[in-house]
Amino acid sequence: MKAAVVIHSIPNLVSEGAAKEPILFIKEMERKKISLKIIIIFDNQNFSAKQNPKKFLKFFKKHKIEIFYPEIKNFFKTFLNFLGRIFFNSPDKYYVEKKLKKKIEASIKAYNPDFILNMYNYPCSSNYNIKNIPRYNYLTIPVHMVEEIRFKNFFRDFSLFDTLRIINSFIYKIRVKKIYKKIYNNCRIGFLAAPDTKNFYKKFEIKKIVVPKNITINENQKYFPFINKKKTLLLVGNLKATFTREGLYELTDNLIEELIELRKEIKFKIRIIGHFKPTNKMRKKLNYPWIKFTGWVKDINNEYKNANAILVTNTSPLGTRMRILNGMAAGLPIVTYKNNVLFNKEFINRKNILIAKNKLEFLKHIKTTLIDKELCKKISYNAHRVIKEKYDPYVITRNILNEILYDYKNL
Repeated sequence: MKAAVVIHSIPNLVSEGAAKEPILFIKEMERKKISLKIIIIFDNQNFSAKQNPKKFLKFFKKHKIEIFYPEIKNFFKTFLNFLGRIFFNSPDKYYVEKKLKKKIEASIKAYNPDFILNMYNYPCSSNYNIKNIPRYNYLTIPVHMVEEIRFKNFFRDFSLFDTLRIINSFIYKIRVKKIYKKIYNNCRIGFLAAPDTKNFYKKFEIKKIVVPKNITINENQKYFPFINKKKTLLLVGNLKATFTREGLYELTDNLIEELIELRKEIKFKIRIIGHFKPTNKMRKKLNYPWIKFTGWVKDINNEYKNANAILVTNTSPLGTRMRILNGMAAGLPIVTYKNNVLFNKEFINRKNILIAKNKLEFLKHIKTTLIDKELCKKISYNAHRVIKEKYDPYVITRNILNEILYDYKNL
């Protein structure tokens, strides 16, 4: 049996993150003796693109690997693309461009696989015209939903320099909806990374929709029992990422004043961990000696070991953030809004996580992580155990692949 796996940028070989999911599927296909052609669309604008291609090629050298590079657009081409989004309903203006798509389709047809597995939405746009080879798509959050959050973020930290970006974002989030059918209709099974998006994907001619448990988790995460904590709260995430910014704006706009009052009672610290610099507004509103932007850290386990909790301050209901799963695996109490864990039935408030319905409950839970050691010990142990028992990424990946093979064999 042969399969073509299409990936956006170089998968993450060393740490947790969404970019690690293709690795799990490739390893499982190897275990099942499936021959592979791995097609990589290497986009330098993607956050995971900084991974070293040579390491990946060496890691999977026994497979056929082909890397395609999207055209780097200058200002003139970017502007033409912008106009194209206004006047034409074409996926080429949002995802993989026409010339590159033809090359990828030709590469897949020449290999003639039994089926295609597209990892994420961007690769789906590279081969949707292929009708005679079954396509299986691992689908993430639709881009217009992410763009809606990005659009709101602009106004939470408004700058005149962002005017063109705001206009582009507004047009993008409206127009992109018109091209989805072409990308998603020709699909046997859609596996959803975010359960919250199920109703959206039901609109398309996807033969079957499956909602597996989330596999964006570091399967080798160390466990740290709740002992010798340093009264430290963590926020984790790439500071340029849309969801991280949304969470930080919740901190600056709605939580910081009450945290300042709480600190008069309990002397705690906040450490904000992640690539890139904060915006001027974030830096200004969080300019206290007990709040630190650390930048990227080489070993996040040093942070996990000392922290009382991870705060996940996102308010948009778009799937369980991987920082929740990895934090729980490490044994940290997670304080989060209910929207982030709507579909995780195993997550029980005050048993293995702290779930807040509103701002007041969120602040109450933060205080709990700083003063109630016995409860936090219980949450720490139970959090680690539930991830270990219910969120094994290898088991989940195996189940997804078995679903694909069962469907293929029964065509």
